[in-house]
Amino acid sequence: MVSGISRLHSTSCKLGLTLFLANEAMAFMQGVVRGSIRLYNLTSAQVLAYQTIANLAADLTRPLTFWWNIAMAFELFVLISAIVSVATLRSSRQTLHFAGAFAAGLLTALFKAIYVLYDIWSGEKLAQLRDHFYYGEYLEVEKQFIDAAGIWASPTYTAIAAVVGLATLASLLIAAVTAWKYETAPKMPSPAAPPSLPPTGGDVKFCRMCGAKIPIDSRFCEACGAKLSDQ
Repeated sequence: MVSGISRLHSTSCKLGLTLFLANEAMAFMQGVVRGSIRLYNLTSAQVLAYQTIANLAADLTRPLTFWWNIAMAFELFVLISAIVSVATLRSSRQTLHFAGAFAAGLLTALFKAIYVLYDIWSGEKLAQLRDHFYYGEYLEVEKQFIDAAGIWASPTYTAIAAVVGLATLASLLIAAVTAWKYETAPKMPSPAAPPSLPPTGGDVKFCRMCGAKIPIDSRFCEACGAKLSDQ
C-alpha cells in the first residue's frame, strides 16, 4: 500500500505543474494583449510624455535587470524540474525524481521572492518620477492602456493570477517537503504456477503440492504432508 504522504506528494507534483503552466499562460496573455494595444487618439504631447517617462523608468530600473533575468532563469528551471518530477513519479529513478521535486519547490520560492523584491525596489526608484513635469500625462496614457486591455488588466484577473501563483508555490513546496517520504506502490509478484504433474498410472498418483509419487490410496503426501483430499 502507498502511504498518505506518498499520495499527497504525487498529487502536489501534478497539481503544482498544472498550476505553474496556468500561471505562466495567464501572464503570457497579459503581455500579448498589452503588446497588441494601439492607441490612435493620443496627442503628440501625450506620446512625448509617455516615451519620456518610460525611458527614464528604464534607466532607473536598469541596475535591477540582472535580478529580473535571474528570476526568469529560475522560472525555466522550475518548469524543467516539475516536468521531470512528474515524469518520474512511477519510475525506478527515485533520485532523479527527488531532485526534480525538491528543485521545483525551492526555485519557485526563490523566483517568487525575487519578483516581489524587484517590485519593491523598482517602485522605490519610480517614485522619484512622480514630481516630473510629464508624469501626469504618463498616467493618463497608462490609464487608457488599462481601459483598452479590458478584463486582462482588471483587478479580478490580477487577483485570480495571484491566487494561482500562490497555489503553485504551495503545491510545489509541499511536493518538495514530502519528496523524502515518497514511495511508489510495490509491484505484486505474479502467482507461482502449480507444479506440473506427470500422468498417473497403475496404483500410484502424484501430490499436487510437491509432485512426489505416492500410493493411490494415501490420504496424506509422504513427502510434504499435504492432505490429498484437498487436491
